[in-house]
Amino acid sequence: MASRFWRGGSGSWTDTSHWSTTSGGASGASVPTSSDDAVFDANSFTANGQSVSVNAATLSVDDLSFATVAYNVTLSGPNSIFIHGDVTLSSKVTVTANLQIESFLCSFDQNDATINATVTVRNNATLRLTDAFRASALNFGVVSTITNGSLNSNGHLIDVGSMSFYKAGAIDFTTSFVSLTGSGINLINATGTTFDAEDATFLCSGTGNFNLDSSDVKELQVYGTTTITTSHTIGKLWLMPGSSFISTVGGSSATTQFVGNFIAAGTAVAPITIKSSSVGLQHVFVKTSGTVNGQYLNIKDSVATGGATFNTVGGTNSGNNSGWNFLPPPIPTWGFIDSTATVYQSTLIPGVATMQPSFISSTATVYGMTNTMYLSGGTFIDSTASVFAPVLTQLPPPPPPPTDWEAIGKEDEKVYVYKVYSSTGAFIGIWTDVKDNLKFTRKINTPGTTTTVLLARSPNTTKEVRANLTTEAGEPITTEDGDRLSVTYQTNNSVGEGTDVDINYKVDVYVHYGEFQRLVTEAGEPLTTEDGEYLLAASGAPSGVRVFSGTILDYQSTYAEQTGVTVTLASHGLALSNELVRSGETTTINYSSQPLQTTLKSVLDTNPQVTTYSTDSIAAPGVSAAFKFELSTKLEAVERVYEQSPDGWYWYGDVADNFIYMQPTASTPHHIFKKGYHVKTLDLTRSKEQLINRVYFIGGEVGGVPVFKKYEDAASIAQWGVGLHRIVDRRFTDPAAMQRKAMKLINRFKNPIYTTPITITSARYDLESIKEGQVVGFANYDNFVDGLLLQIVSLSYTPTAVTLEVGDVLQAQHERIEEISDELQGEQYQNLPTAPV
Repeated sequence: MASRFWRGGSGSWTDTSHWSTTSGGASGASVPTSSDDAVFDANSFTANGQSVSVNAATLSVDDLSFATVAYNVTLSGPNSIFIHGDVTLSSKVTVTANLQIESFLCSFDQNDATINATVTVRNNATLRLTDAFRASALNFGVVSTITNGSLNSNGHLIDVGSMSFYKAGAIDFTTSFVSLTGSGINLINATGTTFDAEDATFLCSGTGNFNLDSSDVKELQVYGTTTITTSHTIGKLWLMPGSSFISTVGGSSATTQFVGNFIAAGTAVAPITIKSSSVGLQHVFVKTSGTVNGQYLNIKDSVATGGATFNTVGGTNSGNNSGWNFLPPPIPTWGFIDSTATVYQSTLIPGVATMQPSFISSTATVYGMTNTMYLSGGTFIDSTASVFAPVLTQLPPPPPPPTDWEAIGKEDEKVYVYKVYSSTGAFIGIWTDVKDNLKFTRKINTPGTTTTVLLARSPNTTKEVRANLTTEAGEPITTEDGDRLSVTYQTNNSVGEGTDVDINYKVDVYVHYGEFQRLVTEAGEPLTTEDGEYLLAASGAPSGVRVFSGTILDYQSTYAEQTGVTVTLASHGLALSNELVRSGETTTINYSSQPLQTTLKSVLDTNPQVTTYSTDSIAAPGVSAAFKFELSTKLEAVERVYEQSPDGWYWYGDVADNFIYMQPTASTPHHIFKKGYHVKTLDLTRSKEQLINRVYFIGGEVGGVPVFKKYEDAASIAQWGVGLHRIVDRRFTDPAAMQRKAMKLINRFKNPIYTTPITITSARYDLESIKEGQVVGFANYDNFVDGLLLQIVSLSYTPTAVTLEVGDVLQAQHERIEEISDELQGEQYQNLPTAPV
């Protein structure tokens, strides 16, 4: 067994000029075989966007590793790679070549790599996941050949378009959350296959099947159209608005679903369909106790039995049902329409509107109409009365009530999920005892922020944990009948080693809100696919969106009458201050003159951390500059590059997606806030406290003499007086670079600046769409304020409101002291040896 190292950037797998026996070594080594490891590391590629083409049909390796690649690269098809060992990928890798797993036990470490391909487990192989698994499809066994594969998910997330099983082996989902976005789970041949899914949750959002050969399932969530082809016992069946749940029946046989908790809440515009695959043949739901309260269900060929009460409010009885109680929909009423709202479709016109009901039964009881119109007279019509067509008078709509600013946002429903990972990225669990609300503050021109989380647990409380018994090699220990042996044990504490709270653990915070709604035409008719399936659109983020990502910086355990654990999370961007710009041990790095965005991306790509960039997060300023970084941190390098960007640019580290953004300030608003609707109070301040229109700049020495420059804006001085500022930074010797930094400061502060705090509530706006650096405008002030465009320089987030500081940044005294300290530190690091000795 040997190792083969890729070198030389893009190329074809079978090209020996790209293979070496050592990392970065000479080319000409043989192409790896099933006995050799294929290694792609920091010396394999020279730039982002390079790729390796799998250009032959029978390529095999033992271990496949992309663990330490330094650039964003692609492993492309059109052929498959056969794996006989383990797989270790990287977040910088995109895989479009199919992977065929033939290892006796393959540890698969995806590390957030993108797999736009199919992974197939075959030939008695076992796939053991070590972190979240995401791919286009995951198959076990190959149709028409007697091969199979097994799975041990180890509780990790599985996110795929589909899964298929052909004569597979032991499929153990353990406690995994399995998301199926395409054709679902297809059981082609169940021979020799066993499923363990009693502790797993499945989410089906596409159009496809669900078949686990009658295995027990903890939870099944249906967002799209799911056809269930066998009977199951489902702990919790959750049908989402607009979904379809179809039970396959054949001949006279019925598919029976035994459910513990049954939630099916459709809406008037997004009802839920429940039916059989064959018209006239009934399927069965069995629930032994309690009440099912469905809403807007369209039900056909369904039997509800077992002892529970099955209700559906506003549902449709499409025939051949039994055991279901079809209750009328709730009486529609007018809700509140704000005076500034835009109302489509219906038009209300003050005046008289005549309505002529075609028939009123002589025995009917007529009540007063609520909210919308007033019906004068008549509370009961006697059986002998003559009934004429009533004339109903429509009065002008009343003015809206005054806004209750204290209540806004309180009724808004948001669910926060705190996912915890080890320092290596292995999923540990979810904090279920978070006691306080998420709060943090973000600012432009900063790498990130911190937040604290209060956990309602005692530091001395032990926690019961159940785990499978395994051999030293990690293989499960089973009985003679193949049942796994497990053990229950107590952790020492609810914090610290062996728990879900420890230093440097990673925590991702997701918020779920809103719902899925049907897309409709202007006439209100639902839009469907060619197959008649409803098209859905997400309002808000019902599937969740990440709002904070970081690591545990510290935790404080409180031992008192009221116990608890306070955890401090630091966003990943703050780690930029703890990594030097370096190449190996060399800490003096020179960049020749090149576009700013190229230098910034190179700084982030070298010795990469969690914080990186996307294809559009770093814009092109149109400026080139040379840099020399001497014992400089990555944060200092980012700030140096930003200093050379044009006027009006800003940067920040996003605490949600972990990207660095460097962008020009927009000339049009991202958000428009209306007086009296979005904004209750606007305290607009204009100040010249930070006025800067004359700068003296002392740089480094050239020919033994310091470079000394003066820059000013004469028009600003004439109008507002002198605003003096001095810069001493010996790292600057290029007059053009000095001018860019000085004039950028002058142009930013040469006029008195507007600032104001604004509080926006979640009941009136999608808070998660507001980002630092964006531009806001105003409406309905009927003065100069409507023409203002102000930048968001600070954002304080809570679940029900964000407080924005808009305008520009007034530099506090402590920030100026830090700036001077950085400049002095830069001088101290000049003329150092290129590496420590």
